[in-house]
Amino acid sequence: MGGFSISRDSDVPLYRQLETSLRDALAAGAIPPGERLPAIQEMAVELHVSRNTVRRAFQNLAADGLLEGSAASGFRARGPAHSPTPSPRQPEFNRPAVLEEIELGRLRAPAYPQPLQPDFPDIEEFPLKCWESLRAQVLKQSAPDLLRHVEAAGYLPLREAIAVRLRETRGVNCTAKQVIVCAGAQQALHLAIQTLLSPGGLVGMEEPGRYAVKAAFLHAGARVLPLLVDEEGMIAPEARRQNPPVLMYVTPANQFPLGVKLSNARRSSLLEFARDTFTWILEDDSGGELCYSGQPASSLQGADGHGRVVYLGATGKTLFPSLEIAYLVVPPALLENFLKTKELLGAQPCAIDQATLAQFILEGHLEAHVRRMNTLYYQRLQALAQSVDAELNEFIDPEQADGGLQAVGWLKRGIDEQAVVQSASGAQVDVRPLSSFGRTALLRPGVVFGFAGSSEKQIAAAVKRFARTLRGAARPNFLQRLVGRPQQ
Repeated sequence: MGGFSISRDSDVPLYRQLETSLRDALAAGAIPPGERLPAIQEMAVELHVSRNTVRRAFQNLAADGLLEGSAASGFRARGPAHSPTPSPRQPEFNRPAVLEEIELGRLRAPAYPQPLQPDFPDIEEFPLKCWESLRAQVLKQSAPDLLRHVEAAGYLPLREAIAVRLRETRGVNCTAKQVIVCAGAQQALHLAIQTLLSPGGLVGMEEPGRYAVKAAFLHAGARVLPLLVDEEGMIAPEARRQNPPVLMYVTPANQFPLGVKLSNARRSSLLEFARDTFTWILEDDSGGELCYSGQPASSLQGADGHGRVVYLGATGKTLFPSLEIAYLVVPPALLENFLKTKELLGAQPCAIDQATLAQFILEGHLEAHVRRMNTLYYQRLQALAQSVDAELNEFIDPEQADGGLQAVGWLKRGIDEQAVVQSASGAQVDVRPLSSFGRTALLRPGVVFGFAGSSEKQIAAAVKRFARTLRGAARPNFLQRLVGRPQQ
């Protein structure tokens, strides 16, 4: 194993130099199949480099199928001379049992949402006439092609339009080749899961966070590690560097449901953690353009210099939910595996819709629609804050949101969350308890309001109705129960 040299004067990172030397030695047969490589510590001492340098070189070669083993057990050159030790038997994954635990009602999005429902856009303001005109135009020009199957990655003109727009508006570093069009955000999530995860794999996700995302991870047999969220966003799991998650799911531009942005310090630490531990990051930016103060936060993917971030975008929040077009931007090293999985999963959005969306983007209609909706949603958010402050001041402190389709209201001390939610149901408004998105991170109980799908007048009327029910005019002892005090 002698003869390896490291040049500290080179611009090439040390681990890349070692990786290249080992790759050449394996290709030349200097390291025969089955031969054990020196321990990471031993080689680090011999070459006067850090253990991380050696570990990264070994793990990269293992990822390419040239080595087998792990940092804990040691690495060997892959080949028939070595019969790997069977791994410890994992508990059998029982998908039917997992499905029994998943709540169908929490996965379904109602077709006709109640007032104040979180995470629902305004569909009445969508420029439908423009969309139908573009649809007729693309059918007239390309009907035969659009009635055939398109390739697994999606309709190429749409992928090109998405790539250009993501570079210009979200700071995403990508080409059209890296874009894979999916039949909705949930299929995009499953595509990432089926490509990157095996049953028993550890996944880190925000706590509190989206129930449907957690359910998808559990359905795949993953073990979910809650990663706490505070006012700076998700906290990287530094204590798990020796046993890191395979994948971390994060919504950095506007965390759901708390609405916080991932701070610059947290962005750096998350990307550093992913780089050092070879963890993948799934960045869900499906609501990232909805920003009501200043400029939207740029994508996490755009700051990733090591190809560890898979970017997820969708149209359901910016256009209309039933369009069901989402997309992933995949690091080049993963592209072939993602395309294989996409072929196996099947299901492609209608090519006519994909072509229509491509024209909608290219002619600037999407950009204009997002700008208009940001202005409208800001006005509705202000109407919600004013109504809550005026009508619910004795119960709820509204948190000022600056993006997304939801806002948090913190309950005043002693107010019972479930009693508030029951009153909302009685008032026929859809206010969700914050605890329904995860309990671990909650320091204070609260509720989640929606505001985007209702007019200012409807918001004011819904909050007034909610407040009237909360005060329990028809139930004399309601306030005693609301604040958790026994009846006198």
